[in-house]
Amino acid sequence: MIQIALLGHLIGKVTGKRLSVIMLQPNQGLEHINKMFESGTLKTHIDGPFSFEDIPREMARFGRGEHIGKIVINVV
Repeated sequence: MIQIALLGHLIGKVTGKRLSVIMLQPNQGLEHINKMFESGTLKTHIDGPFSFEDIPREMARFGRGEHIGKIVINVV
């Protein structure tokens, strides 16, 4: 990660790929989100569960943006 942060621009010029490090901000408002979830005003969307054999098809759906929420695969 340090190499990408320091040398990403140079590596990008050589490889033709854009490299960067994204810094995430700490989660804010989690208490509010938790209250919404507990009160039932926040709805989660899960697409699945699907079997392990369905992974190629589901990855293709994900790539096309046809999924709803998180895709869940059963690995048993």
